[in-house]
Amino acid sequence: DDEFDSSYDALLRLSERLGDVKPKGVPADKVSSLAVFKYAEWPMPTRSANHFLILQDYEDDEDVMLGRCNHGFHRDCFAAWLKEHGTCP
Repeated sequence: DDEFDSSYDALLRLSERLGDVKPKGVPADKVSSLAVFKYAEWPMPTRSANHFLILQDYEDDEDVMLGRCNHGFHRDCFAAWLKEHGTCP
């Protein structure tokens, strides 16, 4: 048990020194491959709040990006999010 504890402590110290080393965002070519369409042309049968993460109202002529999670997002907001986080908000 003592050996495990010291190994764990060593790993924690190493982690603190290195910081977050995994890739953070989605590569630009992957982001640009996601479907983009006008909000009025939403391809699902309904445009309910269940399909869109809404932080502000959508206008029919706004560009919306469809994530792999099948949620819709404002294109510019979602592209910026993916560059930093790499996952669905």
